[in-house]
Amino acid sequence: MQTFCLTSCLSMHIAEILLNITKDKWRKTVEGEPSFSGTTVACALFKVDRVHGANVGDSKIVLATKNPNYGDRGEPAVLAKELSKTHRPDDAEEKQRIENLGGTVYVNGNGMARILWQRGLSPANSLPRPNLSRSLGDLWSYTENREYVMSPIPHTFTHFVEDDDLFYVIASDGVWDVMEPQEVVKIIHEISGGPTTRNDMVNKKALISIALQTIVHSAYRAWHKKCCLADNISCIIIYYYTK
Repeated sequence: MQTFCLTSCLSMHIAEILLNITKDKWRKTVEGEPSFSGTTVACALFKVDRVHGANVGDSKIVLATKNPNYGDRGEPAVLAKELSKTHRPDDAEEKQRIENLGGTVYVNGNGMARILWQRGLSPANSLPRPNLSRSLGDLWSYTENREYVMSPIPHTFTHFVEDDDLFYVIASDGVWDVMEPQEVVKIIHEISGGPTTRNDMVNKKALISIALQTIVHSAYRAWHKKCCLADNISCIIIYYYTK
C-alpha cells in the first residue's frame, strides 16, 4: 500500500508541476491576449527500481528491452515499448472531451485530424488548428468553465525496472513523426553494442554519442525527403541500472 501511494503521489506531483507551468509561467502575447504558442513535453524521474514519467502531446518516452525470442527467424534483438501516450484529436476519448468543451475535430485534405474551435466573437478560422489534443501553453483554448480544449493535463505512468530493460529514449515529435520506435531502438542498439553494466556504458560513451547523432541526422534526412521543413528534433538516450 505504501509503495502504491508513493508511486501515485509522485505521478500526481509531476502532473501538478506541468499544470503550474502553463497557468502561472506562460507569457501572453504583446497585446496581452492568451498565448498561441504551445509545446509538447516528455519527462521522467528515475528513482531506485522504477521510472515515473509524464507526457503531453506527441513527444514520447520509449523503452528498449531484450527480445526473449531473439534468434528465431526475423526476430530483432531489442523491442520498443512506448511508455507514454500520444494525444491526438481523433483518439476516441480525446475527441469526446474536445466536443464536450465546444470544439470540433475534423480531418483535413491530408487525412490529418485537427481541432477547430471558436472563442467568444473570434472567428473560428482565426484560431490555431492543431493536430494535437494536449499541450503546454496553448492558453487560447481556455474556456469560461476554466477548462482547456488543448488540455495541459499530462498522461502519467510508473514503470518498474526489469532485468531485460536496456535503455530509454525520450524524443520530440521531430523524431517520432518520421521514425518508428522500433527503428530508433534498433539503430541505437546496433551502434552502441548494447552496454549491460555501468562500466560498460562508460567505455562505450563515444558509441552512444554516435548513435544519438545518427538518430537526429536520420530524422532530419527523413523530413528533407518528404520536402518538409523539419520539426523540432530533440533526442535523449538514457541507460539506467539499478545494480
